Amino acid sequence: PRHTEIRRKAALSFTNRHVQRLRPRVQEVVDEHLDTMLAMTPPVDFHRVFSLSVAMSVISEMLGVPRSDHAIFIHHGEVLLGGDASHEERQTAIVELNKYIENLIRVKEVAPGDDLLSRVIADYRESGEQYTNRELFNMFRLLMNGGHETTASMLSLGTACLLDNPEQLAELRADPEGVIGSAVEELMRIASISDNAVPRVAMEDIEIGGTVIPQGDGILCLILAGNRDPEVFPEPEKVILRRGSRKQLGFGHGLHHCIGADLARLEMRTAWTTLFDRVPTLRLAKPFDEIPRKEGAIVYGVKELPVLWD
Repeated sequence: PRHTEIRRKAALSFTNRHVQRLRPRVQEVVDEHLDTMLAMTPPVDFHRVFSLSVAMSVISEMLGVPRSDHAIFIHHGEVLLGGDASHEERQTAIVELNKYIENLIRVKEVAPGDDLLSRVIADYRESGEQYTNRELFNMFRLLMNGGHETTASMLSLGTACLLDNPEQLAELRADPEGVIGSAVEELMRIASISDNAVPRVAMEDIEIGGTVIPQGDGILCLILAGNRDPEVFPEPEKVILRRGSRKQLGFGHGLHHCIGADLARLEMRTAWTTLFDRVPTLRLAKPFDEIPRKEGAIVYGVKELPVLWD
């Protein structure tokens, strides 16, 4: 119940109506970072120069983080979610982030802005509820990490998938407005960034595929397996943009369905339509299979994505 209440306060900033108001600003952010990339000499690491920068800019503005502090969160996101850091490094990152967030909370309490953190604090005050720094720390860290690392990974993985499937990319280029909606869902399906085996317990006997899972037994549900189910997605290993369906589980399901799904969709739609319109000669600088991946990370993705263009 407490999770539901805290999520409700944050969710007010992620409604589809609110997200659609951000469309012009998201377009500005995408164009700005594309300008930066195109001013560089290729090959360029698309993941760091574009994907991380776009995702961080959007979520930081929503949460009220100054632009000068973006690098702090990119670094700590890599430590906490990248899969290569030691336990000590992760603990240090958490302490440093909590200290930063504590200071930011104090600023927003005294001088609130038009951002999510300020609105959540105001909502608590107006309702007369007490809030703890721990609740705000956890909410803020989750939204920050979930709002930049995940979206950045999808932007890079999705771009790599499109460049590795030129026939599908040609369809997107030929009819961007008609294809981009389903393309986002298909790329979320084929390049699922989260496959955490979250433990659950069967509350009653459940029959799946002719096998009964008895009440009380433990269950590990794999998102990736669901997204490659041939009964739902024929030829599941193929990228077929026009079949994209919201049945894909890349945003999770049920109570913990991604709170920022509409925002992520807007960022991906804007990024891919703009990218392939402005940079039609974009291509991978090395074969898709040779691009280093974050195999042991909490959020799956690429460590880098070197690209070229003419």
